[in-house]
Amino acid sequence: MTLKKIYIATGFCADKEGEESHYPQVGLKSSSLKFQQIYLKCIVVFFATSIRHNPNAHHVLCTNLEKLPDIGNTETENFLEQLGVEIVRLPFTFEPPDNYFDSWKSTFYKLDLIKYFAKICDRDEAAVCLDSDCVWIDSIEGLAAEIQRSGYVTYNTGFNEKYKISHLNRRDLSQLYRELGLSLNEEIPLYCGAELIAAKDKNFQKLLGEIEHGWEFSLERFRQNKTKFNTEEHLLNFAYNSLQAPLGNGNAYINRIWTTLGGFNNASDRHLSLAIWHLPFEKKYGFKRLFEKVVDLQSEFWQLPDKELVVYLSLFFGIPKRTPQKLIVDTMDALRHRSTKIISKMTDPRLIN
Repeated sequence: MTLKKIYIATGFCADKEGEESHYPQVGLKSSSLKFQQIYLKCIVVFFATSIRHNPNAHHVLCTNLEKLPDIGNTETENFLEQLGVEIVRLPFTFEPPDNYFDSWKSTFYKLDLIKYFAKICDRDEAAVCLDSDCVWIDSIEGLAAEIQRSGYVTYNTGFNEKYKISHLNRRDLSQLYRELGLSLNEEIPLYCGAELIAAKDKNFQKLLGEIEHGWEFSLERFRQNKTKFNTEEHLLNFAYNSLQAPLGNGNAYINRIWTTLGGFNNASDRHLSLAIWHLPFEKKYGFKRLFEKVVDLQSEFWQLPDKELVVYLSLFFGIPKRTPQKLIVDTMDALRHRSTKIISKMTDPRLIN
């Protein structure tokens, strides 16, 4: 039996003025238009690459905004709808309280996507929720088959048990799991990333139930100033372990690929066999440049045959290796971003006496 319908989704939750959070990879004021446009360019590229490879999937963007900001001459919302993307307005119900954690507040919006698909996912339907800084380089066929077989698909990050993830390591998280009643013996569970959340039909309801349980626990711990789940990813891992979901059965389809300029770079030839690249560093680099091609419906992005598209995309993102041309433009962009951040700090009224 195959899935009769599959959703491919991402979210865009905008921070309000005066309620900003810290997003280290971007570094700008999170309520600013410039900040939002960086993510919107990723979203446009995300859906365009998926539509190229998954034309029969149902594409959904969930957002807390009444209208998406435009990007230059591109009417963002109209363009996405022209591509066939359904835009769903969802309130941010999992918004953490003030001072809950020091970064990534809007990532809790992923939990609202889980709540949405818990409501709409019917029998033999599935949804794949991804971070917007992901690029599709192949079809969803293999991933969909794994969802059908296993009920859930997760991505194992491979972090060792002592590595701190948003202030907690796997041992710390295991202790919280035990306090919530999970029987782990001496086991230290694996840690899965939240860039991929994939499940079929009623499994989203089960996932939501465990997340809500962990969320109430965390809010109470926050009120008591005790160790808690700091991020949506922490909560998701609690839910996976509570439901005994498979941990890492999605690693054949997605990888978190770092192409940091002058820093950590794990891109390799093996990534050419995946279906999805998660590219956190490329938000201000490859996504920005590919966006210009995507919004031109006559560009080579839309005209190239499928078999040539991976090579084309690799030039923008430096996989398996950054070309000399990409090195030059990335370096120039990095210098511009640094200058922008310095000017922004100098003119921030909160920092001026």
